[in-house]
Amino acid sequence: MELKWFEDFLSVSHCYSFTRAASERNITQSALSRRIRQLEEWLGVVLFDRKTYPIRLTPEGEEFLHVAHATVFSMTRLRRSFRAKAHETDVTV
Repeated sequence: MELKWFEDFLSVSHCYSFTRAASERNITQSALSRRIRQLEEWLGVVLFDRKTYPIRLTPEGEEFLHVAHATVFSMTRLRRSFRAKAHETDVTV
């Protein structure tokens, strides 16, 4: 599992399009699709209904959306905290 999979998922769920999300994430559409499939395989569920346009979240995708938001937020906050502490240590040494 990689955090970028969660970020990719959030981008696709926000854009309702793999193409637009790929552009937003600065990767190719095929790379984004591959990473979303890896996430789906890791979770064991399909997150997007790809038969509709624009694409929609499946019920499992809706449930995962809340977890993905919380995970990315928490990890980003934790990383900032660690970096700030490291910076304070560097300055005081």
